[in-house]
Amino acid sequence: AEQHAIEAGYKQALAQGNRRAAGGLGGLYTAFERHTDTGQLYEELALSEEIPTVRADYYVKAGLAWNKAGERERAEQFLRQALALSPHDLRLYEYLATHLFAQAGNLPAARGLIQQGIHSGVDPHGLSLILANAAQRAGNAVEVRRALLQALEWRPTSFEAHYRLGRLYLQATNFGRAALSLRRAVELDPCSASAFFALGQAEEGRYHYAEAEVAYRTTLALNPDDKRAQAVYARLASSLGTVGQDGQIDLRATEGASAGVQIFSMNPRMCAQRVKDV
Repeated sequence: AEQHAIEAGYKQALAQGNRRAAGGLGGLYTAFERHTDTGQLYEELALSEEIPTVRADYYVKAGLAWNKAGERERAEQFLRQALALSPHDLRLYEYLATHLFAQAGNLPAARGLIQQGIHSGVDPHGLSLILANAAQRAGNAVEVRRALLQALEWRPTSFEAHYRLGRLYLQATNFGRAALSLRRAVELDPCSASAFFALGQAEEGRYHYAEAEVAYRTTLALNPDDKRAQAVYARLASSLGTVGQDGQIDLRATEGASAGVQIFSMNPRMCAQRVKDV
């Protein structure tokens, strides 16, 4: 009864021309998973909206709601209408390629959409990463790799592409290629603890223990509370004979174990400040 009373209040406000009530009513429908009602609401609002940017936003909300309702053709219709109004909005390519096409297993449609965007002058690096997302959603590792390599062709200094490619190689136990990609990733972003940890895994996987130790140690310098990195580092340090009699890791010994290994130009204070600023 309370839900119906709230719904009636929002509808009355909308009928009186209060567009702000649309968000409340849409939120109510979404909270109770009334996806068809959500789609119909934003569809009607879009058709009567004169401001293009606002109409595009309504089209997006309608499309996403219809997709959740299982109405894929209707969802595509409204998302494409939004794309026509905002042709350089990467979010719309993400919604169509990943949430609609890839979810339905239609990776060729996603690929075609991305190529269409590239030909239209939309950011090719961003679009390639979206294609990688779609391929990952579809469970196609070969296409993920191809899309990430394409992203690197457009932007060779892309941390995200190098990092994701390294993680992909790591999952495939191709530790050599993983290490190469992840080493480039940490060069591009020496404040990424997750990239250093993945690099440690890759180096350890190819039996480069000194390099792995450096990467794990850097992970902990960036994120001292990382329990997984603590455990892995302690195990590796123990195997390298760098754990003292008191059970603590002897950092001086680990520095000796990693002699000649590149120490990345990482400044923990700088990285901590960057995180704080964000």
